[in-house]
Amino acid sequence: GVQLKVPLWSGLSNHKNVEAADQERKAAHLEELDVRNDIQARIASLSQKIEEGRNRMAIFQNRLVPNAWTARRSSVLAYQGGSADFTSVIQAWNAYYEVNIQKLALQEQLDQWIIERCEMTATFIRGNKQ
Repeated sequence: GVQLKVPLWSGLSNHKNVEAADQERKAAHLEELDVRNDIQARIASLSQKIEEGRNRMAIFQNRLVPNAWTARRSSVLAYQGGSADFTSVIQAWNAYYEVNIQKLALQEQLDQWIIERCEMTATFIRGNKQ
């Protein structure tokens, strides 16, 4: 018959290469899982912030802005009726504008969170397709 001599060290060396490649593959998979878990956690955190922000926005829209508008209108009527000075009108207008500026800042923050959540979700979906 035909005999083929294979050195023992080359067979062992190849086994070690296969083992090393398998370990690298496992490590890469675990790293990918960590990244996916981090993305999911960030999406959940952003969703919570968005929900809380929307609740605060409802308070602005349903209470704070209307109350500031009413106070502004009342100060004008009181000034016109002679029971308040012009300083109270200016203060009421300032309070009304301040509430609206805070509402706009909250809306900007909400928009940023929503955009970030969309980007994270897209990243997560792309990662799952691979």
